[in-house]
Order: sequence, then structure tokens, then C-alpha cells
Amino acid sequence: MLQKDQKMAVIKKKTKITMQSAGVSLLLLGFQVLMGVKFACPCRFWWNQGVALLIVTVPAFFAGLMMHLFLRFQKQNNSELSEGQDNTGISKSGKKLHCMIRFIPSLLWVCVFLIDGDYLACGLTSWNGQYSCDTDVHPNCVSWCKPESNQGTDETGKYIYTQFTINISKSLGYGLALLSCSILCIILYMSKGNNRSGTSVSRQQRPEEVVETETIALQVPQSV
Repeated sequence: MLQKDQKMAVIKKKTKITMQSAGVSLLLLGFQVLMGVKFACPCRFWWNQGVALLIVTVPAFFAGLMMHLFLRFQKQNNSELSEGQDNTGISKSGKKLHCMIRFIPSLLWVCVFLIDGDYLACGLTSWNGQYSCDTDVHPNCVSWCKPESNQGTDETGKYIYTQFTINISKSLGYGLALLSCSILCIILYMSKGNNRSGTSVSRQQRPEEVVETETIALQVPQSV
């Protein structure tokens, strides 16, 4: 009975950690929606690189830090569950799971950053201009840094370069998203492995309980 309660506590703990990771990820997605509405590339070479770098690093670091704090507080609150138990194997697999779960929100934000495409295209823009959506160049109206008229540059060539950068960014983002799905599948597989190991341990201890019960029954004197 004690092993069953401990197993249920571990499952609840993992479920809570996964929900925390999902909550942080949803928070980042909401932040990205706001960024998509308000974002406008400064279209100045040095500013472009700085803005793109801040957009990809600050939310990713913030999400990773939040997950680290959540896991740390969760570990402190559930430290009494491991007292008096020999769960070396479970602790090793638990550390691996925590390590992977800790990076899920940050990895998700990098995926969103790349799939959007505009952020990376802004960071790689090497000319000054005005951020606009020019339907004269392309009917789909892709936002880009339109060069200033006094620069005398080829607008069509720079637009094609911007569109190519956006496509490359999206491809990298979707590839990273597939990698994230693979990591989630590994986490689910490891969680099932821990649950099976806990079940096998509880089954191995049941015969001992039966033997102990029979020993107690033999020690009770029979009534004459």
C-alpha cells in the first residue's frame, strides 16, 4: 500500500511539472502574439542585429529560468517522498527528465522565433530603409525593410534576399519543432519506463507481505 501511494505521488509530481512547462510555453506564445502585432524592424543595420538578438535570447532565458525555479521549488516540496527509499534508478531517470523538461519552453520560443521568419530577416538586413508592406513588389505583401530612395539600390534583389531569408528561417523553425516533438516522445517513453519499474517493484514486495502474514498467523495459538 505504501509503495502504491509513493508511486501515485511520483506520477502526480511529473504531471504537475509537465503542466508547469505547458503554462510557461503558453505564456511565451501569448507574448509572441503581442510581438507579432507590435513588431516593426528598425531597419538600421546595427539596430537590426541587436533587436533580433534580444528577441531570441531574453524570452528563452526567462522561460528557462522560470522552469528551473519551478523544478527547484517542486524538488524542495517533495523531498520527503524520497526519505527511507532506495530509488537510485528512479532518481537518475528523474534528473534526465527534469533536464529535458527544463529546456522545453526555451526550445519552443526558438521555434516560434524561427517559424515567424520576420525576426531573423530583420536581424540579417544590412541596409537602411523603412519597414513596410509593399504590394507593388509582391502581391502577398511581405513586410520588409524597403531601401531608401536615395541609396540607388536594387529593391527587387533585396526583396528576394529578404524573402529567401524568411523561407530559410521557417524551414529551420519547423526542423527544430520536429526535434522538440522527438524530445517530448522520449520524455513520455521514459515516464512510462519509470511507471513500469515502480509497478514491478511493488509486485516483488507483495510475496514478502504474504509470507509475513502467514508467519504471524502461525504464531497465533489455536483455540482448543
